[in-house]
Amino acid sequence: MSVSEVALYLESGLVFDAGTFGRGASVSGYGGYSAGDQLVVPKTLRMVRYPEDSRRIADITYPAYDGAPILDVTVPVAERIPDEVLDRIRKYKGSLRLKLRIHPKTLMVGWEVRNGRSYPFKRDKWGNAYTTDEDDMVGGDFCERRVQNRIIDGHFQLVESKGWYIDPETGQRIEADF
Repeated sequence: MSVSEVALYLESGLVFDAGTFGRGASVSGYGGYSAGDQLVVPKTLRMVRYPEDSRRIADITYPAYDGAPILDVTVPVAERIPDEVLDRIRKYKGSLRLKLRIHPKTLMVGWEVRNGRSYPFKRDKWGNAYTTDEDDMVGGDFCERRVQNRIIDGHFQLVESKGWYIDPETGQRIEADF
C-alpha cells in the first residue's frame, strides 16, 4: 500500500522528503564513513498529509498541495535514540539507519545500528560472522521482519524474526509478518 500527498519537514522548516511513500522505503544513513552518509539526525520531523484527491500546485520545488491537510503531526527523533546506540556507532565506526513508516494517525520512527567493520563480530567454526540479540540494536516504533545469521546448537543458521510495531493508540507492541 502506498500513501501519497505527504510532505516531511525538518525542525528548520526545510523539506526532508515529499511525494508518495510505499513499501519500497528509501534509507538514509547517519554517522557512517561512506559517501553521503554524514547526515545529522533530525531533532524532530513534521509530517503533513493531504487528501488523496489533492494535487500539487504548479511546478515548484517544495511540496504544496491544494486543499486542507488531513494530518499535521510533529514527532521527536533525536531524543529517542539512546546514548548506548550512539556510543556503539562511534566506537566501531558504524552507522545509524533511520526508518520511517507512515501510519494513518502519525509518523512512526524506527532505527537500527549498522555495525562497522571494526565491530568484534562473533564467528562460527568456519569463520562466518553472526550476531546475537545483544549485537543487534534496533528500536523506535517498529522493526520490519528480518533474517539474521545465528548459531543454534553449534550450527550456523539463518533465522527469521517477526516484525513488530508499537500501536500509537494503545502503546502495545504488536508482532507482524512484514
